[in-house]
Amino acid sequence: MRLAKSGAGSAAIDVLKGTGVAAGLSVGAVLLLALGLKALPISDTAIPIINQVIKIASVGAGTLMAVGRGGERGLPKGAAVGAAYMLLGTLVYYLLGGGAATPVAALADVGLGTAAGAVCGILSANMPAPAARKSARA
Repeated sequence: MRLAKSGAGSAAIDVLKGTGVAAGLSVGAVLLLALGLKALPISDTAIPIINQVIKIASVGAGTLMAVGRGGERGLPKGAAVGAAYMLLGTLVYYLLGGGAATPVAALADVGLGTAAGAVCGILSANMPAPAARKSARA
Protein backbone atom coordinates (compact mmCIF):
# COMPACT_ATOMS: atom_id res chain seq x y z
CA MET A 1 0.00 0.00 0.00
CA ARG A 2 1.37 3.40 -0.95
CA LEU A 3 0.69 6.40 1.24
CA ALA A 4 -0.51 9.60 -0.35
CA LYS A 5 2.00 12.44 -0.40
CA SER A 6 1.34 15.35 1.88
CA GLY A 7 2.61 18.80 0.85
CA ALA A 8 5.11 19.93 3.48
CA GLY A 9 6.17 16.45 4.62
CA SER A 10 6.78 15.31 1.07
CA ALA A 11 8.78 18.45 0.24
CA ALA A 12 10.95 17.94 3.33
CA ILE A 13 11.64 14.33 2.35
CA ASP A 14 12.47 15.46 -1.20
CA VAL A 15 14.93 18.03 0.17
CA LEU A 16 16.55 15.43 2.46
CA LYS A 17 16.92 13.00 -0.46
CA GLY A 18 18.38 15.73 -2.64
CA THR A 19 20.82 16.78 0.06
CA GLY A 20 21.91 13.15 0.47
CA VAL A 21 22.49 12.80 -3.27
CA ALA A 22 24.50 16.04 -3.31
CA ALA A 23 26.61 14.94 -0.34
CA GLY A 24 27.26 11.50 -1.80
CA LEU A 25 28.24 12.90 -5.17
CA SER A 26 30.52 15.41 -3.48
CA VAL A 27 32.31 12.73 -1.47
CA GLY A 28 32.89 10.68 -4.62
CA ALA A 29 34.12 13.68 -6.59
CA VAL A 30 36.49 14.76 -3.81
CA LEU A 31 37.93 11.23 -3.65
CA LEU A 32 38.50 11.32 -7.40
CA LEU A 33 40.10 14.75 -7.04
CA ALA A 34 42.43 13.38 -4.36
CA LEU A 35 43.46 10.55 -6.68
CA GLY A 36 43.91 13.07 -9.47
CA LEU A 37 46.19 15.18 -7.30
CA LYS A 38 48.43 12.16 -6.83
CA ALA A 39 48.56 11.29 -10.53
CA LEU A 40 48.21 14.61 -12.37
CA PRO A 41 50.04 17.91 -12.10
CA ILE A 42 47.13 20.04 -10.82
CA SER A 43 48.19 23.46 -9.54
CA ASP A 44 47.30 24.68 -6.07
CA THR A 45 45.40 27.60 -7.55
CA ALA A 46 43.10 25.24 -9.49
CA ILE A 47 41.98 23.26 -6.43
CA PRO A 48 39.57 25.90 -4.99
CA ILE A 49 38.03 26.36 -8.43
CA ILE A 50 37.57 22.60 -8.87
CA ASN A 51 36.09 22.47 -5.36
CA GLN A 52 33.47 25.11 -6.27
CA VAL A 53 32.60 23.24 -9.47
CA ILE A 54 32.14 20.04 -7.44
CA LYS A 55 29.85 21.87 -5.01
CA ILE A 56 27.70 23.42 -7.74
CA ALA A 57 27.46 20.16 -9.69
CA SER A 58 26.51 18.31 -6.50
CA VAL A 59 23.81 20.86 -5.70
CA GLY A 60 22.53 20.54 -9.28
CA ALA A 61 22.29 16.75 -9.07
CA GLY A 62 20.67 16.91 -5.63
CA THR A 63 18.18 19.47 -6.82
CA LEU A 64 17.26 17.37 -9.84
CA MET A 65 16.64 14.48 -7.44
CA ALA A 66 14.49 16.63 -5.16
CA VAL A 67 12.45 18.38 -7.84
CA GLY A 68 12.49 15.91 -10.70
CA ARG A 69 12.09 16.72 -14.38
CA GLY A 70 8.96 18.81 -14.77
CA GLY A 71 8.41 18.74 -11.00
CA GLU A 72 6.77 21.33 -8.82
CA ARG A 73 8.16 23.90 -6.41
CA GLY A 74 11.56 23.90 -8.07
CA LEU A 75 12.81 27.22 -6.69
CA PRO A 76 12.11 26.60 -2.97
CA LYS A 77 13.15 22.94 -3.06
CA GLY A 78 16.33 23.74 -4.97
CA ALA A 79 17.22 26.62 -2.67
CA ALA A 80 16.62 24.40 0.36
CA VAL A 81 18.80 21.59 -1.06
CA GLY A 82 21.60 24.06 -1.81
CA ALA A 83 21.47 25.70 1.61
CA ALA A 84 21.22 22.38 3.49
CA TYR A 85 24.10 20.87 1.50
CA MET A 86 26.38 23.86 2.14
CA LEU A 87 25.50 23.98 5.84
CA LEU A 88 26.15 20.24 6.11
CA GLY A 89 29.48 20.67 4.31
CA THR A 90 30.53 23.47 6.64
CA LEU A 91 29.60 21.37 9.68
CA VAL A 92 31.49 18.31 8.41
CA TYR A 93 34.56 20.44 7.59
CA TYR A 94 34.51 21.82 11.13
CA LEU A 95 34.02 18.39 12.73
CA LEU A 96 36.88 16.87 10.70
CA GLY A 97 39.25 19.40 12.22
CA GLY A 98 39.37 21.87 9.37
CA GLY A 99 38.59 24.63 11.82
CA ALA A 100 35.76 27.06 11.59
CA ALA A 101 35.46 28.94 8.34
CA THR A 102 35.19 32.66 8.74
CA PRO A 103 31.58 33.77 9.06
CA VAL A 104 31.85 35.63 5.75
CA ALA A 105 33.19 32.53 3.95
CA ALA A 106 30.49 30.32 5.48
CA LEU A 107 27.75 32.78 4.49
CA ALA A 108 29.21 33.06 0.99
CA ASP A 109 29.14 29.26 0.63
CA VAL A 110 25.55 29.05 1.86
CA GLY A 111 24.59 31.91 -0.47
CA LEU A 112 26.27 30.21 -3.43
CA GLY A 113 24.55 26.92 -2.64
CA THR A 114 21.16 28.56 -2.18
CA ALA A 115 21.46 30.49 -5.45
CA ALA A 116 22.76 27.48 -7.41
CA GLY A 117 19.99 25.30 -5.97
CA ALA A 118 17.31 27.86 -6.81
CA VAL A 119 18.51 28.16 -10.42
CA CYS A 120 18.81 24.38 -10.80
CA GLY A 121 15.37 23.97 -9.25
CA ILE A 122 13.82 26.37 -11.73
CA LEU A 123 15.57 24.57 -14.61
CA SER A 124 14.51 21.14 -13.31
CA ALA A 125 10.88 22.16 -12.91
CA ASN A 126 10.85 23.52 -16.46
CA MET A 127 12.39 20.46 -18.09
CA PRO A 128 9.95 18.25 -19.97
CA ALA A 129 8.55 15.55 -17.72
CA PRO A 130 9.64 12.03 -18.62
CA ALA A 131 7.20 10.24 -20.91
CA ALA A 132 5.12 7.54 -19.30
CA ARG A 133 6.38 4.06 -20.09
CA LYS A 134 4.15 1.81 -22.13
CA SER A 135 3.38 -1.54 -20.62
CA ALA A 136 4.80 -4.67 -22.24
CA ARG A 137 1.29 -5.91 -23.03
CA ALA A 138 0.28 -2.90 -25.12
